[in-house]
Amino acid sequence: MKSKDSARNPRKWAYYGFEPNAKSAETMPKDICWSCHEQHAAVEHTFVQFYPTLKPVAKNFGTYSEAREKLEEVK
Repeated sequence: MKSKDSARNPRKWAYYGFEPNAKSAETMPKDICWSCHEQHAAVEHTFVQFYPTLKPVAKNFGTYSEAREKLEEVK
């Protein structure tokens, strides 16, 4: 899961790993998730292209990246 919170994270975005039955989540190192989200997410580091209810909203606001519509295999 990711979070956009400039109060807690100086770079605004942070990614968290949730373990089963954990009471809280730890911040993951940025490089683990950041590069994939930066390169392939359709809206501000979010894979909106896989959420049919969010996609039209993003398009309406002009934040949707059509170029990232198709996500190819990422290694």
